[in-house]
Amino acid sequence: MLPSASSRRVAAMPEPVASASECSGLPAWVLLDTVARIGRCKNETTAHGTTSAGVPIEVSFELADPPGLSRCVVYCPDDLAADPPRITGADGAFLLVRVFFPERDERWMFTDVFVYHAGPGTTPPAICLVPKPYPVRLLANHVGVLSRGGDAGEHCLVVVPKRRIGDDNRVRYDLQVFSTKTGSWSTKDPRVGPSADVWYSEFDPTRVFSIGGGSLAWVDLRSGILVCKEVDHQDPEMVLIQLPQLLPANKEEFEALPDDCNPPMDSIRDATFREGRFRFIEMESINSNNDYSQQQWTATMFERKVFCSENWEWCCTVDSNLLLPADSCLPCLSPEIYDYSEEKLTLNRVISFLPTLAQYRDNAVYMVSKLNALDKHGWILAVDTENKTLEKAVPFSAEKIDFSGRGYLQSAFSKYLSKGAG
Repeated sequence: MLPSASSRRVAAMPEPVASASECSGLPAWVLLDTVARIGRCKNETTAHGTTSAGVPIEVSFELADPPGLSRCVVYCPDDLAADPPRITGADGAFLLVRVFFPERDERWMFTDVFVYHAGPGTTPPAICLVPKPYPVRLLANHVGVLSRGGDAGEHCLVVVPKRRIGDDNRVRYDLQVFSTKTGSWSTKDPRVGPSADVWYSEFDPTRVFSIGGGSLAWVDLRSGILVCKEVDHQDPEMVLIQLPQLLPANKEEFEALPDDCNPPMDSIRDATFREGRFRFIEMESINSNNDYSQQQWTATMFERKVFCSENWEWCCTVDSNLLLPADSCLPCLSPEIYDYSEEKLTLNRVISFLPTLAQYRDNAVYMVSKLNALDKHGWILAVDTENKTLEKAVPFSAEKIDFSGRGYLQSAFSKYLSKGAG
């Protein structure tokens, strides 16, 4: 059975345990824990900067091959707030890092936001402080970052949509855009696509990523995908793409409620973009004969073109009961998820949730598995959806329980790092 909407564990934070790629010493891409660790970790990823108070600050990373999670590490001689720093956006060689400080200037908490730039080439990593005043939504957990200036990413845009009601009483958006090239903020007034603004007023994104062509997509796993076409164009446009309806087994627990207190969807759904197409996944719990000791699930995948299609096309369905272990993962599977005497997976003994579609490889989905929803220990599973195999299971030990949202994001910033930097 999938964890209920009220008891689901959303963030999983394994220690980085896997070795990096053999050719460069660094992974080509990573699953990045959005909650950073406060401490010091000087290596080839370390970037040096200055806070708004003029105090030095360092941002580094402990990298691991997926599905192990990589971790950001922040060091500052000044005291940092109890709330840890967070990674709130990523694209190409760029990451957005939010750092909290204790009371300053009679404010109970002070926040600085930095853009981390990995390289490229032999250029060492760098961080730049985003200038204030900040748009309110810049302090959210899901901020748009758009790499610009070629494949290497010479600069980036930080994009914050602000919802408002126009003179015609229809929903509109102001795009507040920071450019690392100019070092300044600007505001754009994008067009809103026809007959979609009623949905925009209910939109609550939990993920954002670039989709090529200078466009960004914010994902609300209940309402749909809000696309801003050509952000840096003179006339950008906001378009909403609706997601498939809830699958039958999820309708009772996850259906929208009349009081708008809707259960979050991260535990069963995900959406991403790869090779010109949106991809979407939804998990269902399958309890045959009401046997709740068995946690069988299915995961169904769909895809569609960005603008050239109105329909989502079914791709495949994976059944936990039919998964086979890949030869490469057999030596290190825990007895909780593999029966060595019968030589078969026992994934139905554990709760699996938080599906994450791979953004940088085909036919793969990652998910969190635990013995129970509040357990601080578990595994991140890598599932090959084409061959119906379990590729890897990486154990983790979480430092804390986080119910606030998806606890990691995918980023290829690591491929831009230089081994000689630091």
